[in-house]
Order: sequence, then structure tokens, then C-alpha cells
Amino acid sequence: MTAIPNRTMSPERRDRPGSLPPEREVYCNRTLNLRSIRAIGYDMDYTLIHYKVAEWEQRAYTYLKQKLLELGWPIEHVEFDPTSVIRGLILDTELGNILKVNRFGYVKQAFHGTRRLQRDEQRATYSRMVIELEDRRYVFLNTLFSVSEASMYGQMVDLLDKDALPGTMGYGDLYRREI
Repeated sequence: MTAIPNRTMSPERRDRPGSLPPEREVYCNRTLNLRSIRAIGYDMDYTLIHYKVAEWEQRAYTYLKQKLLELGWPIEHVEFDPTSVIRGLILDTELGNILKVNRFGYVKQAFHGTRRLQRDEQRATYSRMVIELEDRRYVFLNTLFSVSEASMYGQMVDLLDKDALPGTMGYGDLYRREI
């Protein structure tokens, strides 16, 4: 396939890989003094920037893994699996479960760590319960940036259940230490 040259760009700009046509570029007509800037935010509704989510999440996971390794946690073998979780899940930090909930608050699918709960286990735990996100035991994973967090949490729950993590902690403590 042959690229069609963009005639609206100067020849120097057309030859640069990744160059955008002028109408797609961002321009600033004055200097921005960053000394007074205390924080830089992210476009959490993804309207301004199209992120390379897989790369972002891999880096976030790697950073978190490194921090936990520095604390002496035996997690050399854990790896990021971007297919294991999606945006919109809920962590139940009291029970160590990752939940898929419908719009009415009923649990449709649940995992304990990385193990899918059997239907009878799920029913016994959540059948008479409506998940209320105001309850502090639940963490709503409502951004693409929380995929790595949920992936790590599921794997840490598995290690906690095997008594492979240092110290005494519950699933809520695990979440607070992880983040």
C-alpha cells in the first residue's frame, strides 16, 4: 500500500513519521509557565487523547510489582494479564473477590482472586445482596487505568490464601498495601 502525501504540509513535515495534518495538531500561542502548576490531570473520559492502554497498564503493573518486590513480597513470578479483567468490575475487599455486577447491583459473575467462583459459591455469598458502591468494602474499577490494579489484586489474593505473603493481613489490608 502506498501512502498518499499530504499536500497541506511542508515537505519537511510530510517526511516525519507520525506527522499529523495541521487540522489535527494542537497549537499554543503563548508560553505556559509550569512553575505554578501543582498537578497535571489525565483525561479520564478519554475524549481528548486516545491512550495506548495496553502499554500504560503494563507500565503501571510493572511499577507496582517493583514496589512490592522492594518490600520483600515473593511476587517475581506474577505477570500482567490484560485479558483477565476489564473496566467496570468491582473489588470486594472484604472477601477478596472481583465482581461483575449488573446495573441493578446484583452479582452476575464473581472470582476469588483469579479463580472463578462456582455458581453455588457465588449464590451463597451474594444471592441476597445488592452491591452498594457507597459501602467502603467495594472499590469500583471505572477507568481503563484500573485494569492493572485489579489484575495485581487478584494475583495477590491467591498468594494471601496460600500464606505466601509476609505479615498478617486480610483482603482489605492487601488492597490498601497494594495501592
